[in-house]
Formats: sequence, structure tokens, C-alpha cells
Amino acid sequence: MIEVLVTIVILSLGVVAILEAFQTSLSALGSARDTLRATLLLKSTLPEVELQSLQGLPPSATLSGETMREGFYRGFRRECNREVEIPAAERGGVVCIG
Repeated sequence: MIEVLVTIVILSLGVVAILEAFQTSLSALGSARDTLRATLLLKSTLPEVELQSLQGLPPSATLSGETMREGFYRGFRRECNREVEIPAAERGGVVCIG
């Protein structure tokens, strides 16, 4: 009888460990999904931001501040904050310090 109880305890511990591993993998999968969606959103937005930068325009209102309400990017928010660094070659070779 004791052998049966020990076996049940060992099997129960194994099942609990498997369920915890399953829960951890689901959490990691959700995080990976969000990272993939954010990367795809960035790749779809970046060309428009680059074009506006080259034209000297500020970021359009469609690129910033709105939370997506439906579709693949539901719940994501796009924000566009640009910092432009002009290479020394384009400044006529003058390096500004200070």
C-alpha cells in the first residue's frame, strides 16, 4: 500500500512540473508574439518616417499617439520621436565639440 502512495506522489510531482513548464512556455510565446508584432509594425512605419525626414517634414499625426483598436496590431501604440544626427561629412567636415 505504501508503494502505491509513493508512486502516486512521484507521478503527481511529475505532472505538476510538466504543467509549470507548459505555463512558462505559453508566457514566453505571448511575449514573442508581442515582440514580433512590434517589429512588423516598426518595419511598416519606418519607410514613411524616413521619407518624411528626408523631405524635412515633422512626423505626421498618423504616426504618433494613436492606439490601434483592431486588426493584427490591436493594443499597440505608435510613437515617432526622431533625433537626427548629421554626419561630419555633410557638415562640411566641421566637427562641433561642446
